[in-house]
Amino acid sequence: MPPVLAPEEWLVFLHGKLDEQVEAIQAPTDYYNGLQRLAFATAKFKEAFSRYFPPLANNWMKLVVDAPVSRLAIEGFRFDPNPAKPGWDQPADQDAWAIWQTNNLDGVSQMVHTEAIKCGICNVLVSPPGEDTRNQPLITAEHPSQSYVHCDYADHRKRLAAIKRWVDEIDDYAYTYLYLPNVVYRYESDSPARGRSFSELTWVPLQNDDPVLNNPMGVVPMIPVENATDLLWGGRSDLEVAMPIQDAVNKLCLDMQVSSEYHAYPQRWASGWEAVNDAEGNPIPGEQVEMRVGQSRLIRANSPDTKFGAFEVGDVQNYIQPIELYIDHLAAVTQTPAYYLKGKMANLSADALRAADAGLVDRCRHKILSLGDGWEEVMRVAFLAKGDRTKGQAAFVETLWRNPETISLAQTVDAAVKMRTSLSCPVEFCWELLGWSQQKILQAKEMMGLPESPAARKAEDPMRQQPTANPGAQTSPGTTEKVSSGGVVLPK
Repeated sequence: MPPVLAPEEWLVFLHGKLDEQVEAIQAPTDYYNGLQRLAFATAKFKEAFSRYFPPLANNWMKLVVDAPVSRLAIEGFRFDPNPAKPGWDQPADQDAWAIWQTNNLDGVSQMVHTEAIKCGICNVLVSPPGEDTRNQPLITAEHPSQSYVHCDYADHRKRLAAIKRWVDEIDDYAYTYLYLPNVVYRYESDSPARGRSFSELTWVPLQNDDPVLNNPMGVVPMIPVENATDLLWGGRSDLEVAMPIQDAVNKLCLDMQVSSEYHAYPQRWASGWEAVNDAEGNPIPGEQVEMRVGQSRLIRANSPDTKFGAFEVGDVQNYIQPIELYIDHLAAVTQTPAYYLKGKMANLSADALRAADAGLVDRCRHKILSLGDGWEEVMRVAFLAKGDRTKGQAAFVETLWRNPETISLAQTVDAAVKMRTSLSCPVEFCWELLGWSQQKILQAKEMMGLPESPAARKAEDPMRQQPTANPGAQTSPGTTEKVSSGGVVLPK
């Protein structure tokens, strides 16, 4: 049985869990933003460059996160509220897409994916419809530093409670919303919160509005969208394995900058140099003697024992090679193509490029499975907010994603044609293989006058259910064949 807590008890518990989550996501957030640990900045670096610029962090963490995000795009949802009906025969749900477009989720979803891959989790909040949302549910992305969802330990799919908190920069007061399955409690701080931590605040019911709201959805309306889910810790950041490598690269880059300052030009030396006296005949200390060398100057010495020389120039390859080695390691552990990180790509064939992208494509397909579950639950709750219990409780919901693989258009068209003619695949499969969105597929159906589902087209034309009279027979000279829209070869 899940715990039965009073609202005030939930408030204390969830604030503590949110504090833990804020601490956990701080490091990957800083690294993504380029605010990285530079503990290896030596005294030599500070001596050479502190007057000119701060330590330089070569930020590869942003590329590690943005590479899969650029290939994760949602194109629709497929619902099957009737279990007796085959799910493969369902078109993309237009009501779900209307909710999606009304909330501008094409762009918002990219932010959700970025935060989920960077921090391990990002929450999505569903609110009931209102006049300002065109009578559609309001769906907003909530940063994991401001929101937390607590799930049942016995069943992670069951959300018990959620919290959202923030500080209003206009009135300086902090606000907290507590979401339970049937009610929403709203609190505010009893005094301005600027400069104070949340643990120092005292919470009182909201004063200027209703502190208690009914939750018509019957479930906690905040849904976690998790990345690389762990059984014990939930969503995990992709930067966990990358941050130590970033530290090593930063250290080598700092050393290379110091070397460029002290070893970029050859340091000269002289031995057996006679003593230097000033105009009054007094000896001048050696550290005060500067030997100036120029193109039109000649250095000479009276003593035959005087020798001149120069030390070898510092070689920055000693730093570039290990940096490149670490970048190769970073590409391997994060499955990010090396040409993304190094910016080098020359004369790559289509097969070589596909092989280079294979790790990133597999990484994206893995994320589609974990991120898709969260978005499917978001759409279920959105339909509950509209009062549609059929779709809100549907067992079969599928998120339709754009193909993350980059492939040649000519090869794709050739494969689609072969699928259609040789395998008699439904035309929708071929269109999806070409990368068409569900909206383009619907538009093509309307322009061609096709029914929405393959089963309906098959039922309308009995000829499509009949095989050819003699599939193995050869056509006689002077005759041709054509392929019907159902994929069956018919004599012309």
